[in-house]
Amino acid sequence: MIQSQILRRIAPFLLLITASASSQAVEVVTTIKPLQLIAAAVMKGVAQPQLLLPSNASPHDYQLRPSDVRKLQQADLLFWIGPELESFLEKSLRTTETSNRAIALLEQLESQPQQKSASHQEGHDDHNDHANHQDHKDHEEHENHQAHKDHDEHADHQEHMDHDDHADHQEHMDHDQHENPEEQGHHHDHNGVDPHIWLSPVMAKQIAEHMVEALVAVDAANAEQYQQNFSHFQKQLEQTDHLLETKLESLRNRGYYVFHDAYGHFEQHYQLKHLGAFTVDPSRRPGAKHLIEIRQKLENSEAVCIFSEPQFKPAVIESITEGLDLNRGTLDPLASDFKISANGYIDFLTSMAEQFQQCLSKKIK
Repeated sequence: MIQSQILRRIAPFLLLITASASSQAVEVVTTIKPLQLIAAAVMKGVAQPQLLLPSNASPHDYQLRPSDVRKLQQADLLFWIGPELESFLEKSLRTTETSNRAIALLEQLESQPQQKSASHQEGHDDHNDHANHQDHKDHEEHENHQAHKDHDEHADHQEHMDHDDHADHQEHMDHDQHENPEEQGHHHDHNGVDPHIWLSPVMAKQIAEHMVEALVAVDAANAEQYQQNFSHFQKQLEQTDHLLETKLESLRNRGYYVFHDAYGHFEQHYQLKHLGAFTVDPSRRPGAKHLIEIRQKLENSEAVCIFSEPQFKPAVIESITEGLDLNRGTLDPLASDFKISANGYIDFLTSMAEQFQQCLSKKIK
């Protein structure tokens, strides 16, 4: 009886304590949806990460709103790729305390090349002879794809000494095909680095590792949960990766064009035959000379598929492919339509592979 009375008296205080503890849950913000999906996997059962950009917005030309600034200021952690992608964040991070809590993931991955190579060896024993550039120890020294297994087989390899159209040549070294000089200064040209690192399953694993490390540092009470979540995510990722390799293996010689030069890490990992991109910077129209070259290649049947993106309205694709028999596909590198869940990134990666498979395997009429 006495115990029951005591419990009734202290019950309101227990509720206050519980509410206080829950209100102190770690506040995590990610800039783009794919990072939010990875964070949701490692934060399962603890808290849900918040998204800075609307899911259908592009980080290439986004402008911060006052509500975004408040979200950044309230965050315990901010996960972003880095100035190579979200250049709009640089000024804000310099003028707020958020910079002390911001984790630039591309910088983290670049600083540990040995770890990337080791992860690749552990997860992909059957790829020991393949130059998956994002995992290769000498990746930064091979911007011309000298180690790419399928590169010598590309139909346009000998015709274009500068390889202006290849996925990893964001810098377009001689800029011959860009009549708009502004395109030469695009932020993808950061020491030849492709910032779309979330499209590589190997790099996705490393992103998750760095997220867990940062989360444990600010929320040690949930360290065990974060580690368990990461182990589960890693296992799922490896299983999915092997399935996707099998799914795409027979399509490696099927050439295609993409709207936006964003898929290099995915293409290299699965050895796909990227012939070129309509634009490096999706916010700028490609030069006329570049479009003429693409049209000529399309007329010569060097491509079976051409991909657009839902974030943009690429009228240029419609005009340049008029009258040509080509398969059409859509790739969404920002995972706009995926629900936030622990399995969200796995679903996103699987969907990306399925889009490639459907467009590349379909026979041209």
